[in-house]
Amino acid sequence: MGERRTPEHLGQEASSQEVTELRARLAASEAARQKAEASLARSAEYNRRVYQDSPVPLVIIDPAIGIVDCNQAALKLYGFDKREQILGRSPYEFSAPVQYDGAESTYAGDEINRLIAEHGIANFMWRAQRVTGEIFDAEVHLMAFDVGGRIMLRFSIEDVTDKQRARQEIERQQREIAKLLEEQQVIFENAPLAMCYTADGVILRPNKRFCAAIGLGREGLVGRAVSSVLFASPESYAAFAAMAAPLLSAGREVRAEWQFRRADGSPFIAMVSGQGIRLPGYERSAVWVYEDISERKRLECDRQENEDRLRRILENSPVGVVIGNQEGRLIFANRAHGEMLGIAPEDLATHRAGSSWANPAEREVFLARLQREGSVSNYQAEFVRRDGTPRTVLLSSILLDFSDGRYHVSWLYDITERKQAEERVARSEERLNLALQGANLGLYDWQLDGDGVILKSTITPIWAQMLGYTKP
Repeated sequence: MGERRTPEHLGQEASSQEVTELRARLAASEAARQKAEASLARSAEYNRRVYQDSPVPLVIIDPAIGIVDCNQAALKLYGFDKREQILGRSPYEFSAPVQYDGAESTYAGDEINRLIAEHGIANFMWRAQRVTGEIFDAEVHLMAFDVGGRIMLRFSIEDVTDKQRARQEIERQQREIAKLLEEQQVIFENAPLAMCYTADGVILRPNKRFCAAIGLGREGLVGRAVSSVLFASPESYAAFAAMAAPLLSAGREVRAEWQFRRADGSPFIAMVSGQGIRLPGYERSAVWVYEDISERKRLECDRQENEDRLRRILENSPVGVVIGNQEGRLIFANRAHGEMLGIAPEDLATHRAGSSWANPAEREVFLARLQREGSVSNYQAEFVRRDGTPRTVLLSSILLDFSDGRYHVSWLYDITERKQAEERVARSEERLNLALQGANLGLYDWQLDGDGVILKSTITPIWAQMLGYTKP
């Protein structure tokens, strides 16, 4: 049989069980306390890190009192050293007198309080002020929260003066860019030359001059292929593309004379310039400038024909023609000039006009007169050929001003043979006179005009004596 348990034994067992349970509860309570203390310590550390050590300035406001708390970042932002210097003060004490719209800060604050009452949160720009009086731009995030039935306000504030200045600078630049784009559009539309933008072989935007040059309105050009609008044939377009594409791909300018076509089929020659640009959504794009040079080319052709005609006339003139500059370098000399002075065409570039004068001093006299009078006619000068043979010429020169300077234009007429013939005649007459004077005869020679008037007479002394004159 088992041991009999008395009431006394039962009471002792119950007391022991209660003690065990009590100890267990005490142990659990101690663990809970330690856990709570650890949690509180972590919460304090969290609060210190998130609030007190936060780099973002944070301020707590009791609407009935003013500022009741702030972190170190807020003290530094406003220019204080201790929290006691800011606690209890109104946020308006750290605000500029007026805000961006010119309203007083207290009036602007009433509007913000209304937003907080309706929405519980407000984000806004604010002109804040440090304790030194310096005003700065601030970005404020304000929110309301409940503390035991009491509404409190917390705001974070950031000095965005530099950001604001940067934003204002960006806005200023954007305004300038918009203005430049507007001006560019005006310039583009009113440019004196035809211009257009193309992308992937399609006309995107032509200006008024381009429309007028082609003979189509803007709606008839935009979206159309360049090959079908400007070029007379697919071959012409292919040749132009083969020339232009490598230059555009290399970032270089395209510049060429090309024949294009108007809407009515008439051709025109243009000096076209193109430069590659970047347009979003397109693989290849460029801006083109077209200058219609058809009339200029026609005038150039006419001028060239006139120059060729004049050159042929001068080249085949029987009189020597030469054009030289002030330094004596020959620009042009015709065949007669070369034959007269023995200058080969290939030697023209190195020949100097002064080397053809027999007496350089005489040339200086001639040039001085030419500079003084602007032209000299029939000046008899002694020249020498390259082989040293002397030549006598009649020289006529004028000064002409061209776009690239002043030039001498001279005509040379070789009178060497004529001078030699005159000298021979003079010598013959002299010998005849000597012969007549030496003869013992009375002779006379008269030259009469059509009316029988004596123009010239030659009388020997003997004939004069026979007539009773002492002198012939």
